[in-house]
Amino acid sequence: MRSLHWTAGLLALTLTACGSQLTPYKIAPAPTTNKTAVEVQTVITQTDIEAIVPVVDSSGAVASYGLVGALVGAAIDSSTNSSNQDMYQRLMTPVQNSVIDYKFDQKFEQMIQSTVSTLPGLTPVGFKLVKEKQDKPTFSQPTLHIETSYRLSTDMRSLDVDVWVSLMPATQPKAKEEAKPLYQNRFTYRSPLLADPVKTPADVAAIKKEVWAQFDALPEKQKKNPKEVSKRNRALAKAELSFTPERKLEVLSQIWAANKGELIRKELDTAMQDLAVLIQTDFADQQAPASLFTKPVVKNNGVEQTYEIVTQRENRILVRTVRGWTTGTMCSLPQNDVRNCD
Repeated sequence: MRSLHWTAGLLALTLTACGSQLTPYKIAPAPTTNKTAVEVQTVITQTDIEAIVPVVDSSGAVASYGLVGALVGAAIDSSTNSSNQDMYQRLMTPVQNSVIDYKFDQKFEQMIQSTVSTLPGLTPVGFKLVKEKQDKPTFSQPTLHIETSYRLSTDMRSLDVDVWVSLMPATQPKAKEEAKPLYQNRFTYRSPLLADPVKTPADVAAIKKEVWAQFDALPEKQKKNPKEVSKRNRALAKAELSFTPERKLEVLSQIWAANKGELIRKELDTAMQDLAVLIQTDFADQQAPASLFTKPVVKNNGVEQTYEIVTQRENRILVRTVRGWTTGTMCSLPQNDVRNCD
């Protein structure tokens, strides 16, 4: 059984705040007429589509997602978290098996190679796929460093793909400080949300039919037992109730796994196309990220919209975050989606 990927910030982005002044996440490439020869390094550590597992504290409240911060200390309810991990693993196994032959690494690397060749100011001189992430990577020459993650959301209603791109200078021997990127940004693809599963009258009827079938299969003497009658009546009443959170996850995981993961394959293919456009668009944009903080507040169906639309593609919008700790990052969202990119 393959393992799930636990993460809290999904490679936790770093931003600093001085009072109320945030530093944009994006670092724009410096304008230049020269071409920089770069090695392109793509880091893909996962082997399967993954899911984000919530981490709860002793009160039962979600404290974090993954293994960062909240797992340290006595407030964490390890038994509940272990149960959550087991449940997500059970639900994700058929999902992972449905796309076991989908060559994500190969498709993503092909997208990166074709995209980087079009970026202004860069000349790729080699491509390298890395399967293990280094805590403090060093670079023998200027390197376009790319990391990616693809997974289902905690509620399993969305498939998300994140890509982090940074242009790193060559690492100086015996340098006391880590090299700072000459360019960096994050790009995100969010699939359309699956409908929240609800019980239909047919579902209720099917459950009640099964309850009666189990009761009718009992010996006549046992049917007259008040405990068995009470058990049957409780099961019939329970059939009327809404899906439990776990049952909703089961229904959604079945949708993702259906037809050999057809929906996952479709969304990942679309993600590759949109992520290529996002990266190309961002490299061509010389706007100073700090100017994004002055953008006016816009609301979408009553929800404050933290982005501005850059362009549209068919039934999707490509946007840039204009406030908050992810300012400057770019995202591909379904049209009329109330979610933001952060």
